[in-house]
Amino acid sequence: MSMGTVYRNLTILEEQGLVKRIENGATFDRFDAYVMPHYHFICEECGAISDLEVEIDENINKLATKLTPYTIKWHKIDFYGICNSCKNKKN
Repeated sequence: MSMGTVYRNLTILEEQGLVKRIENGATFDRFDAYVMPHYHFICEECGAISDLEVEIDENINKLATKLTPYTIKWHKIDFYGICNSCKNKKN
């Protein structure tokens, strides 16, 4: 199977809502099979992306709607730092 076929299949799965594209400024695409709203942790050293088990704060949407002329429907927050694996390599 060619890489083109793989990406076409991922695009189809994304259109069907079965995977979600993670857009974090990388030069390549990453996909997440967990499609429910959630936050990510991105390691600045190795680039690993992990799901954070932190409840989505809907109050952020309400506050942004209140403080701006926009109707906010959802938000995306990524947290950046150093993962435990990279931290342990330094020690």
